[in-house]
Amino acid sequence: MHRDTARFALFITACAWAGCSALTDFDMPRDTTTETTIDTVGDTDLDTVPDTDQDTAEDTVLDLIEDSVPDVVDDEVPADTVEDSIMDVVDDEVPADTVEEDVADEDGPHCGNGTWEPGLGEDCDLTDLGDPATNECTEHSDFESGVLACASDCTYDFSGCVNGCGNGTKDTGEDCDGADLGGASVDECTDHFFESGALACSSSCMYDFLGCVNGCGNDDLESGVGEVCDGIDLDSNTCTTVLGGFEGGILACEADCSGFDTSGCHMCGNDSIDAGETCDGTDLDSTDCTHWGFGSGILACLSDCSAFDFSGCSGCGNDSIDAGETCDGTDLDGYDCAGLPGSTWVGGTLACLSDCSDFDDSACHMCGNDVADAGETCDGTDLGSTSTDECTEHGYGAGTLTCLADCSGYVFDACDSCGNDLQETGEICDGTDLGSTSTDECTEH
Repeated sequence: MHRDTARFALFITACAWAGCSALTDFDMPRDTTTETTIDTVGDTDLDTVPDTDQDTAEDTVLDLIEDSVPDVVDDEVPADTVEDSIMDVVDDEVPADTVEEDVADEDGPHCGNGTWEPGLGEDCDLTDLGDPATNECTEHSDFESGVLACASDCTYDFSGCVNGCGNGTKDTGEDCDGADLGGASVDECTDHFFESGALACSSSCMYDFLGCVNGCGNDDLESGVGEVCDGIDLDSNTCTTVLGGFEGGILACEADCSGFDTSGCHMCGNDSIDAGETCDGTDLDSTDCTHWGFGSGILACLSDCSAFDFSGCSGCGNDSIDAGETCDGTDLDGYDCAGLPGSTWVGGTLACLSDCSDFDDSACHMCGNDVADAGETCDGTDLGSTSTDECTEHGYGAGTLTCLADCSGYVFDACDSCGNDLQETGEICDGTDLGSTSTDECTEH
């Protein structure tokens, strides 16, 4: 300690004699050995680790270890002219500097000046991308193309680089690449919440789950594998809770468990006609009973909104069969007496009851079946009772009695009228009818 004090006093004397600017050893750009000298500017604290930033002013502290960066402030002397033995705590290994100091002033090397300075630890500087061996995206193993840039801190900016998708190796930003699925913890379908299947890698190096099989169909919702529902497990949802504004119906699950099947849901009951509805409550599509051919009444809508309810309408009498009618006026649904289902009518005039509930067959008959039925005088070859089935029983002579086509009476055209005491065409006289008064006496002949 006394030796150090003596040296310091000697140094002060030398300064007074020769001038400190020529003798003082200021910051060197970088000593090649551990610095052991004391700076002549008043030290205020002690460096204990190497400097990692550029110095911006002359050192004012005692350096004990080598600086790792160059000084930015130019020392006052280009080189030491005396041996570094004055006031050294430990002698330098070399007696004096042998080259001129090459430190820069404040406009010297620093990040942001557009010049790559590897000595400052720079990868690049602005547009200067540095070492030609590393100034392209492809020269960094994870990338196969793109534009390399320089960040504000003079390190490489890889945001414009594109990774090597397709090179068979999972790189940064990829789920997988070809057969490389990323490792044992993620290379199976079961590692991604599926039950089984074969995991693959897409052309964009993202996982392809198409070959994976989840538990869809087991009636157990597994949301972790992308299921919205599963069979009867609808996650407590109903038609009224899912999107769509449904009023009711039966909610189901799509076969692939990807979503709800709302085909069984409906919005019937909201008094507004929605898709698939004919009407809805009081919304009758601006129609009434008369619009549908009825005479009057109250039109309604079926409870499932599938069709109109005509039960409150009355249309009987409009000669058109409406809902609930068997016939209507002249509209007999194509039937006549002979074709009426379940009847034995042969002819006649079919009609419709006044309330349109059924046919009126009161004017139908069975005339033509050769059987004299009730209401018939005769029918074809059936001329009725034996007391009326001959010409002579009707005041005629011999001949052939026939029946009218409507079975209402006889036809006497083929009966011989001679003998009926009535002179008729072709007869001169008949029984007591001797003809005209001009010929009915012997004297008149």
